[in-house]
Amino acid sequence: MAAAFLLSLPDADGSTLPELPPNRYFDDLSTVDELLEHSSPVSDGRADVSASLHLSTSGASTLKFPSTAPSQTLPLQAKPVENHASPSITTSSASRSRSAPTTDEIVQLILINEVRAAEERLDADQRALERKTEMIEEAWRAEKVTLDQERWVLAVEKQRLARREEDLTQGERDLSQREKDVSLREQSLQENTDKLQVAQAIFREQKDEFEQEEQQQQQQQRARTQRIRELMWGASEEEVTLVMTILLLCLATRGSSTDILERLNLLGLAALDMLHNHVSRRNVRYDRQA
Repeated sequence: MAAAFLLSLPDADGSTLPELPPNRYFDDLSTVDELLEHSSPVSDGRADVSASLHLSTSGASTLKFPSTAPSQTLPLQAKPVENHASPSITTSSASRSRSAPTTDEIVQLILINEVRAAEERLDADQRALERKTEMIEEAWRAEKVTLDQERWVLAVEKQRLARREEDLTQGERDLSQREKDVSLREQSLQENTDKLQVAQAIFREQKDEFEQEEQQQQQQQRARTQRIRELMWGASEEEVTLVMTILLLCLATRGSSTDILERLNLLGLAALDMLHNHVSRRNVRYDRQA
């Protein structure tokens, strides 16, 4: 009904309505009805809709239209006039021709309101976008700092692991070298042990030979001592005197005490041999006389 009313209103210039771009108010005709009902009261039967709206340059009021901004109003120079509703259609037509706003004016007000609301929404969206952009930039910078720190920590950890790997490699090399050294020392120790065992065997053999020789010498010395004792006990006084004379002559020779003792030992053995020979010859002589 409101759309039919708009189409029935005469233009100020008597020209046809201009083509308007697509608008959310005109996509749905019920929106136009709501605007008109909100802007001007309608009489019974809606026969005299324009009788309640009078534009005037002397009055100052505001014409409100619904928008996304709840407090937005459009200033209009309008002067309300008493509603003289009459059942006569001629009176309504005359009143409409004198004070009703044209369709262009209503459309212009709606478009202005829509443009302003769109601009405010655009500004709000732009501010929200700027805030969101700032938040995203701050988050990105914080994330970048965090990533840089983590990258630095990873680099340090990588260097530490590389040094540790080098240390482990060097330790393995040192351990291998030590194992080689220990193996060489074991071989050398085994060789020295074998040599020592051979030397011990040779020493035992020499010791056994020396002990045998010493035993033989002791046996010879005991035999000789026993023989001397027998000779001394069986010798005569003249023979004993001869032996003592030989010993005194040995003591009278020149030389140190050591040489004298050595000579005494040798000459004593010689004297004992002489005494033994002398006793043997005497016994032979006695045997012959017998």
